Amino acid sequence: MRKMWMAMFVVVCIFTVASGTPAQDQKAPAKGPLAKTQQEYDAYKKFQSETDWSKKAADGEQFMKDYPDSALTGSFLLPMLVQAYEQLGNFPKTVTYAEKALQSEQSKTTLQFLYQTLVVSYQQLNNYEKTVEYGEKMLVDDPNNTFALFVLSGVIPERIKDDDMDRQQKLDRTTTYAKRLLETTNAMQRPPQMTDDQWKQQRGQLLGGAYSSLGFVALHQKDYDEAIKQYKQSIDLYPKDPIAFYRLGLAYSFNKKNDEAIKALAASVAMNGPDQARSYLEQIYRAKNNGSLDGLDKVISDAKAQLKN
Repeated sequence: MRKMWMAMFVVVCIFTVASGTPAQDQKAPAKGPLAKTQQEYDAYKKFQSETDWSKKAADGEQFMKDYPDSALTGSFLLPMLVQAYEQLGNFPKTVTYAEKALQSEQSKTTLQFLYQTLVVSYQQLNNYEKTVEYGEKMLVDDPNNTFALFVLSGVIPERIKDDDMDRQQKLDRTTTYAKRLLETTNAMQRPPQMTDDQWKQQRGQLLGGAYSSLGFVALHQKDYDEAIKQYKQSIDLYPKDPIAFYRLGLAYSFNKKNDEAIKALAASVAMNGPDQARSYLEQIYRAKNNGSLDGLDKVISDAKAQLKN
């Protein structure tokens, strides 16, 4: 489950607000009323200008120890400290300081940066509830934020169970976010900083993710024809997603189309997809071949070769 959930975050939407940095958004404060002494101001400037992430994090921690009541901390230092810890992959400290930064007044751009950082960090910490919470907070100020829509439409259905009392509500939210992602992405123009090839891949990944989420909703609803349709659209647009191939294989198998299921599952295995893909592929292959796995490796190698074409 965790491997599949983490794969939802491969996309990095460079046209979201979080592509900026706190340092770019927050102007250097005047020495005036914010810094009480020249020494405090110099310590802050040292932190601000440091380009080594480890040293920057250490400088930030030291500044807060030396100047615990500094007016420079909340709106200025903390967002940049969050960025440093995110770059270092220290996600516990990233979320600690990001949530602390949210207690101070922030610009809209920095606020969205903090929310997006919290989404990614909580995902890395396998905290589903917080991932969804901050993803939905991103949408309050920016209802068409492609990063948030991509994440939410991907992670919400991962945790749906048949006996959930709010099961239908979660399916409806997934559908809403996925369809909005389709509409928003289709209306977008290529960002000037991207080449045509980069935009094609980025657009394909976003649209593919939306169709994949709609396919997962259909799987939950046991509408296997619809699931097959949606996953095929997803793969046509973004053929690098092993989870889409895995779930397409599931849909085919539930629809009693085992030859197609074997092909889709073999493609997922060839792409190092979820462990379940291999075990389910072997199960179907044995049932079709009198309990034997002879020839399965060739099926997988053929699928791998086909993916390269």
